Amino acid sequence: MGRKDEKNRRHTHTFILSSVPIVTMAPQVNMLVTDPIEIDVFAQVLRESTTRFAIDYCPNISATELERIIHHYDGVVLRSRTKLPRTILERSHLHYIGRAGNGYDNIDVAAAQELGIHVDTCPEGSTQSVVELVFGLFIGLARNIVPAHTALIQGRWEKENNLGHELAGKTLGIIGLGVIGSEIALRSHSFDMQLIAHDPGKTSPHATALGVSLVSLDELLLRSDYLTINVRLTQDTYSLIGRREIALVKEGVYVVNTAREQVIDMPALVDAIKGGKVAGYATDVFETEPPAYAHPLLELARDGYPVIVTPHLGAQATEAQRRIAENLGRKTATFFDALAERHKRKKRKWGERLSMTQPGLVAAGVLVAFLGIAYAISDPHRCDQEGWDVNYLLPDVMVRTCPHRSVPGNIPYLFQKKDRR
Repeated sequence: MGRKDEKNRRHTHTFILSSVPIVTMAPQVNMLVTDPIEIDVFAQVLRESTTRFAIDYCPNISATELERIIHHYDGVVLRSRTKLPRTILERSHLHYIGRAGNGYDNIDVAAAQELGIHVDTCPEGSTQSVVELVFGLFIGLARNIVPAHTALIQGRWEKENNLGHELAGKTLGIIGLGVIGSEIALRSHSFDMQLIAHDPGKTSPHATALGVSLVSLDELLLRSDYLTINVRLTQDTYSLIGRREIALVKEGVYVVNTAREQVIDMPALVDAIKGGKVAGYATDVFETEPPAYAHPLLELARDGYPVIVTPHLGAQATEAQRRIAENLGRKTATFFDALAERHKRKKRKWGERLSMTQPGLVAAGVLVAFLGIAYAISDPHRCDQEGWDVNYLLPDVMVRTCPHRSVPGNIPYLFQKKDRR
């Protein structure tokens, strides 16, 4: 075990949680938490479940160690850092994966579905925090807050050089009208913005309720003064905003991306920022986190271009972290409580079937036991290694066995010998 794995092990905590006495032998579910969450909140919610949970809290566990121990667990809870590729899932016995946050791009969902593993996300826990960050980034870009701050702490009073723009009266284009996109739309009304959106999966009644007009992607790019991207990373959204789409955007547009970096073609974006077509770009997400020092956006920010970068702070608010842990705890408990109930129903069903056939099984067991005893009495073979075997149909019936003798073929398999040595 390497030093990093040993460090992770030293920071591993186990919680045994149950709302019923352990002597009742309630089913135990083994859970692994691989990234930092509000574990006390998560554990408290699970404690209220009818299922008994054992939780191993291993934040920052390495991929090597995860692959080594994953087969011990029934469920795993993770954030964006931990990756669950097919190779790890196939080594596991998981029933459940809980993603603390939004997006599936660090989980091989196709493999999980093939293996019968249920995958949950928790976007509702961080929605409010992400939305507030989006508007913070828009205001930071439009009012030149970062360059003004940097100049002032370096001793330069650059008031005239930092003339900005208001949000009021401008057109906000929302790409993706899901949970976060919809909340952005609702909050935008307080800034007196005109709203348009593009989302092929949403209907006009949903958009109308939000005060939003649904338009094509091209029209949205042509009309938007401010543009926010809020879509999951899929095959359809990969490079959704490419060089052609960037050529369509309005001159001087401000763009905020809190979805995924891969949604935008990076070389085309860099050219648009350098050329001034994109007046400002802010992002909270990177393809690889943390990004390399030489990442093009970091280079632009260091060179003084209007770029704001943050280290995936969307859900990094105290209130959001508690909501995520609480909501994910409820989803975890609900899943395993339902799973236990299904097992109970199946057990009762088979018990009812068995009770209907029990008289016949008892009679057969008596007959088989009698034949075995008769065979043992009539058999002249005796050995000091003879023993007694148990008839599983009639546990109180003992049957003589010997490790040296083959039972005649007409004797049922229940009497096959078992080596007791």
